[in-house]
Amino acid sequence: GSVKKEVPVTVLIPPTFVEKPSSGEATVGEAVNWACKVHGKPIPQVTWYRDDVPLEGQPKVKVKSNETSRKYQIESSLKLDDTDLSYDSGEYCVKAENAAGKVTHTFGLTVAQPPVFTLTPENVEVTEGDDLDLVCKAMGRPVPEIKWSMDKKPLDRQDECLTLSQSYEGDEANSMVALRNIQPPKHSGKYKIEATNAAGTATHSVMV
Repeated sequence: GSVKKEVPVTVLIPPTFVEKPSSGEATVGEAVNWACKVHGKPIPQVTWYRDDVPLEGQPKVKVKSNETSRKYQIESSLKLDDTDLSYDSGEYCVKAENAAGKVTHTFGLTVAQPPVFTLTPENVEVTEGDDLDLVCKAMGRPVPEIKWSMDKKPLDRQDECLTLSQSYEGDEANSMVALRNIQPPKHSGKYKIEATNAAGTATHSVMV
């Protein structure tokens, strides 16, 4: 005779992403949310990282993971509150792991900062024939673009007495209007400076 014995067989399924988070942008102070769905047997363990450091339990971070109505599927979410320019910008990774294997997905966050003036010119009185430099600096991420106007009109680039220069250093923009041999009322008025990037605009006015 023969003996038959049934042996239970457990089929393991390595994790696969059903939904993955994508890279994004945020303005300083905003909250950011990501989510993913992972399929696998047994149900995978999901861990979120920033620059290879686990995020769960860190300040401003909320991680939630729940099994979905789909069999062998888990949903996990990551929320960052009050994003910071230097701390939260960077590379993120979500890893799903079970006894059958693991899978990772990498994405990034760019935190933008609205422009802020770090140096602005003050109101000044001039006489005919004077020379004057109007200098301003503005910081932001991305680095801001600085534009000048006088009495709501763009500066006259054809004016031989006026030179406009602009340079960049890191996240800071430097701009200067150089006036030579000033001729009132041609060069007298309200000068307006606008520093603009994707996160916003800062303005400053000065009387000459």
